[in-house]
Amino acid sequence: MYNLCLQPDAIVVDSDGDQEISDDGHSPSYNAALDSDEEMGEPEEDEEDDNISGDDASDANMADSDSEGAAAPTLLPKPDGSTSTWKAPTTDELSNIKAASELFKSNAFKLKVEALLPQVRPKPSIKSVIEPLLMSLHESIRSIPSISPEAPLQAFKKLQKAGTQVLTAKPEPTKATNWKVAFEPPSAIQVVGGWPHQLTILGRRETKFSVDLALEMPATLFQEKDYLDNRFFHKRAYFLAVVASSLMRSANTLGIEVEYEVPDGNPRQSAILVTPVKGKFVAKKYTYCVRIVLSLPSDSPISLSRLSPTHSNLRSQNTTDESTPSPHYNNDILLNTTPMSHLLILHALCNEVPAARDAHALLRVWASQRGFTSSDEPSVAGFDAVHESWWALLLAYAVWGDEESSVLEKKRKARRTVGKNLSSYQLFRAVLDLLATQDFVADPVRTRLPSGQEKVTFSLQGNKYPGFIGPSSPYNFLLDVPPSSLDLLRHDARTTLQALDAPSLADGFDTVFLQDQRGLQGRFDTVIHIELHSLLQSSTPQDSSLKSDIIMRLDALLRRGLGQRVKHFAVMRSPSNPRAAFYPSPIPSLGDSFDVLVGLALDPEHAPKLVENGPPAEDKEGCDLFRSFWGQKSELRRFNDGRIVESVVWDLTGKTTNERFHIPGRIARYIVQKHLNIPEDAITIMDTSYDELLATPSDIISRYIASSINTAPETHQRQALAAFDDLIKEIKDMENLPLSLVNAVPADAGLRYTAPFTPLPYTAQSLSSLPDCAKFIPVGEIILQFEQSTRWPDDLGAIQKVKVALLDAVAQGLLKKGAPHAVIAWDDDAAERPLEDHVALEVILPSGFAFRARVQHDRERTLMERTISDKRGTPDHERKRAQAALDRHTRRFISSPAHHSAVLALQRRYASYAHTVRLLKRWFSSHWLSPHVSGEAAELICAYLYLSPGTHDAPASGPTGFARALVLLSRWDFREDPLGIPIYAVSSASESKGSLNFSPSHLIKIREQFSSHLAIDPGLSKGAWVLATEQDFSGRHWTAAITPLIASRVRELARAAVSHMDQSILSGSLNARTMFQHPTGDYDFIIHLRPEVVTNYPWGIGANPKVWGGGKKYTNLAEAVAPHIYGSAIRLGFNPTATFVREIQRIYGDSVVWFYDSLGGTSIGGVWNPSLKTPRPFRVLLGFSSKPVQAREEKSSSKKMSVLVNESGILAEIERLGSGLIQKIEVAPPKDITDESE
Repeated sequence: MYNLCLQPDAIVVDSDGDQEISDDGHSPSYNAALDSDEEMGEPEEDEEDDNISGDDASDANMADSDSEGAAAPTLLPKPDGSTSTWKAPTTDELSNIKAASELFKSNAFKLKVEALLPQVRPKPSIKSVIEPLLMSLHESIRSIPSISPEAPLQAFKKLQKAGTQVLTAKPEPTKATNWKVAFEPPSAIQVVGGWPHQLTILGRRETKFSVDLALEMPATLFQEKDYLDNRFFHKRAYFLAVVASSLMRSANTLGIEVEYEVPDGNPRQSAILVTPVKGKFVAKKYTYCVRIVLSLPSDSPISLSRLSPTHSNLRSQNTTDESTPSPHYNNDILLNTTPMSHLLILHALCNEVPAARDAHALLRVWASQRGFTSSDEPSVAGFDAVHESWWALLLAYAVWGDEESSVLEKKRKARRTVGKNLSSYQLFRAVLDLLATQDFVADPVRTRLPSGQEKVTFSLQGNKYPGFIGPSSPYNFLLDVPPSSLDLLRHDARTTLQALDAPSLADGFDTVFLQDQRGLQGRFDTVIHIELHSLLQSSTPQDSSLKSDIIMRLDALLRRGLGQRVKHFAVMRSPSNPRAAFYPSPIPSLGDSFDVLVGLALDPEHAPKLVENGPPAEDKEGCDLFRSFWGQKSELRRFNDGRIVESVVWDLTGKTTNERFHIPGRIARYIVQKHLNIPEDAITIMDTSYDELLATPSDIISRYIASSINTAPETHQRQALAAFDDLIKEIKDMENLPLSLVNAVPADAGLRYTAPFTPLPYTAQSLSSLPDCAKFIPVGEIILQFEQSTRWPDDLGAIQKVKVALLDAVAQGLLKKGAPHAVIAWDDDAAERPLEDHVALEVILPSGFAFRARVQHDRERTLMERTISDKRGTPDHERKRAQAALDRHTRRFISSPAHHSAVLALQRRYASYAHTVRLLKRWFSSHWLSPHVSGEAAELICAYLYLSPGTHDAPASGPTGFARALVLLSRWDFREDPLGIPIYAVSSASESKGSLNFSPSHLIKIREQFSSHLAIDPGLSKGAWVLATEQDFSGRHWTAAITPLIASRVRELARAAVSHMDQSILSGSLNARTMFQHPTGDYDFIIHLRPEVVTNYPWGIGANPKVWGGGKKYTNLAEAVAPHIYGSAIRLGFNPTATFVREIQRIYGDSVVWFYDSLGGTSIGGVWNPSLKTPRPFRVLLGFSSKPVQAREEKSSSKKMSVLVNESGILAEIERLGSGLIQKIEVAPPKDITDESE
């Protein structure tokens, strides 16, 4: 069970006396945008703004932005002589607001950007710490003495004896090697990368930022042929090891730690990390390191023309074959040409484009939130090796455009450039548009130089690798990035633009920049954890690094095997850890753990296909390749249309929900296991454990459901809808009805696919033999409309009697046609509310499905409205009764059918919607929120995820939608943001249309009503959630029972669930059931019920089969030992737990807040209203059960009788009321407030 971060002392009392769980009001966000001081990267203590932290810092930044250039507000006189606070905006202010809306989407969006940018950059004061360290490193490196040339093995051995590792690449030099290594002090030492141009961006949370220091290796150390067979890399490794050895000798003096950085275990890209650990170079509020990289001089004897992707420069020791290209090896050499050249390019970019720095910061923040950067957390495969300057060069490409070169084999239309004077937001959008449309594999990129001078270029036409060539070097930034990672980048850029352009109640800033989008379960429909460390024992590929090669092979296999079943997929992995530069630290790469997570975004149209068709039998070569890939799964099959083709067929068990959508995960597991020789237990698919949460126990089905009926949940759902059609047909065919049936509509979750458990067809024999703990028979609510006639009376009471007569006639007709059960049933409050609708027909059809039919008569609404409007002739109490009757009529006969129709249309549009709703309803119920969160509210929340998916596509699977729902609930600031859900537009929307949005006028109405309600009820005492639709702009029709206490409770539960889910996925062991186990430590008392009398107990979380005799060999023995307390009478929808909770809610009102699980739960939690625990003077009609206490006033010597809530008395009454149902009442021990404060 995950831990719920909710403490008892977090409950406070609002102005209306309701309980409320306090919260921080913020969603998890980017490193420093809205978090605490230390995470935000605060300035040093000597700065003026040192006391500003967290949210105050953000608010202060916004306030500063608002106040810059603005005079203090002038108090202007009003006609009545008073003064107003603000004067009218000036012409300049109006111009600024208009310019901001044009350049930054809106003025508010501009202010948010201005508030964000300072928080994601190191404060200027950090220079006073970093620059002295850079100077010390400069002096230390300059002072390293030269080392004369000597044989590589001999030179390496000397360093190793001194305790310094030399990271040599394979093949390693031998004794026969006839070239030598040497060391000379660097010809130049230069700070490179983003730091000199203020492009450095803080990492997420506690990820340290780095400053790049480039050492230019003297040209005299190299020869013309050093590009062959790792000669350059051996000399480079020796140079790096000499520097590392020297720095280690100075480590104690400087207070630094020296490590090697070995990306992907590739020693050819190694660098030195210098991290301050003590002394004057340690920053108080930052964690940073200096990254020492090596650079080739411009006059190097190594010819760049020999380093094209088609050249073979890495040959086996046993052959001189030059036919095999070595693109990765060549690109690793080219990497050493970039530090100095990119420094000049970034300088030119920042000078020519004023907003480049801010646009780069926005781009980096956006990328970091989606895992497209190197970090200490799992990131998208390949991007951990992409140098951070690539993001700045994307801006250069957008501004300077493509390179026009005769080297290109095929002419293509050049991409249009953007203006240099655009705002940062406009440049950010331009780069996103580039990423959303550019295919870096089919259409590689070469960036034009700003001045147009020539440079060495290579042809990339026909290259199978992605390509992005910067403006100053032929180095390919994307060579090691799998195509699937670029597909994900393209998808995220496209959906981000859609989210920014969509009309919404929010401007999209939080979604794009502040919210963490890396959660895999909400990002992908299927997540697979694969342990690949067994492949690390194989021989290292000579061209690329071992881990990179494995990722590329995995990417190619998944791409071929999954085909159109997925829209995109991605491999997520953790970056390599730094390595100590001294012995006895192990050599990098071998023996490491190497786990990856594969996320699949399914295509709803192709993912559930059962058959994978291959080539026809006549294509011998194609069939051989197909069989080679699919192995024993492949077989030659003849289809009904006469085709004979190689095929792969995936079988189904038919016992789980949406089993077809598990096929892509099964395919991925099969091909990885077959082609990479991964053991079966090393591959874990993490989305299948949800199915059991929505399944009826198998022994219940086998014992009480007809064996001839298919047990697949989808089949039961279709049979229930067919049974509804049969019922309506039979009623219409009845001839003895006084009025003809003109319309019938369903209004029940079980008839729109969204009930947590699908309806079951009970056999006639099982209805009377069900054990008490399984007596609950789900019933589908339907509404009947009979013809208008003068026979209908004009009195509300008489109308109810006519309804009884009509339903009785229907019941008699159904019984004559063989229905096992058809009776008239009255609501529990029928006697108290005689003028309201309170009668229904309960029927069980021969097919085994149960329905409850009510009669709608439109005249009722007119009579109720007439009574309410008659203020003079009708007493107030009668008008209140009429208003209550109208509310019930509206909900039951207008809102429910309309909602049912809209949800059904949404389910037809999105196949996974119902599965998402069922999981969310199950989650709400399992956390004892059944009395507060209605099923309709859960359906609207899920509808919001599909109609307004933000920076995602609509979920293609239930677990993905459920995960996104939890993320939404964990981040939703219900006090500030209503949710707009255009659900009624689905039925008229085109099938090809993506997200649906409100019109601007509707958005204004929703916002106005939300603001008006806040003005009346600032504490949101009722209806804390606002779920606005086209028919309910107030958004509180289905959320009236949700108080701030409940809304905050849901948010804390969702946060805990999301945290548990993310951590479990990263560890490769997600158990969905854990998220549905409820923590009970926050309740004042818990009422434990007897499981054997809870009528839907078998469907509860953690139900024990022994209670209903499950698993027993002889079922008649189980029935003999389980007496029927409830008798053999058939009661549809009989749930004594729900009835009991409603009764104690009615009796004790606001004294207690109740929590329970309506889906088989055996506990009821209670929280006392804390305001009633404070002594108050006794008076009549207090509204709660009280007991006297003596309270002495401080300013008076007289004693006055005061009272408190009578907790023990109330609990004793409850125990008597629930006699036979209650097992025991557990009271939480009193909390020691003194100890807590300490």
